Amino acid sequence: YDAIPIVNSFMYLGSIITHNTDDTPKISKRIGIAKNTLRQCKYLHSPHLSDGTKLLVIRALVMSRLTYGSTTWSIKKLDAAKLDAVGRTIWRCLLGVNWSDHVTNESLMRMIDGRWLFTHETIVQRKMDWFSHIARQQGLLWYLLSGAVLGTVRKRGRPRMTWYDNIRSSTWLTTEEAKHHALSRDRLQLLAHQPDPPRWSSRIALRQRPWTLQSL
Repeated sequence: YDAIPIVNSFMYLGSIITHNTDDTPKISKRIGIAKNTLRQCKYLHSPHLSDGTKLLVIRALVMSRLTYGSTTWSIKKLDAAKLDAVGRTIWRCLLGVNWSDHVTNESLMRMIDGRWLFTHETIVQRKMDWFSHIARQQGLLWYLLSGAVLGTVRKRGRPRMTWYDNIRSSTWLTTEEAKHHALSRDRLQLLAHQPDPPRWSSRIALRQRPWTLQSL
């Protein structure tokens, strides 16, 4: 039998699995696929299509490929900036704005009146909904998400970003507090733009932050 080679990354079900659980290669690959699909949709520049039809095409062809498997991502600040840039690229394509027009991002926001089709917060909200689902389910996924491997010791240095850090920085809720709201059928919502909470915040500091929760 041939020996199984040891690799740093491999492809599984359309996603890149890395040895250090870094999702940046996976996110970059999805962004490249979405931009390539957007370039192939030449008919989006056709005057015979209404704006509503163009938006439906974007959501069906581009957004579906961009957000494939996005509920499992751990999004760092650099990844968030790349994902936000994709949302601006989509609007520039729909509006027919070329790079030679020298339209700034601030001008683009005024043109679309702040109606972004996609930002990194779109994925964070999906992660919140998925977190609430598995918290209510209380199955194997929940134990895998909330558990830890026995006998492991964290290396020195800054802790690596975890899957829940995106939800913590967007809601200022600990895992147990978010689980309590999920069991109460309260949907977790993104807070207004706030600085990232410190990873070492105590529960007292977290209680001092406002919560934005909307009941279903």
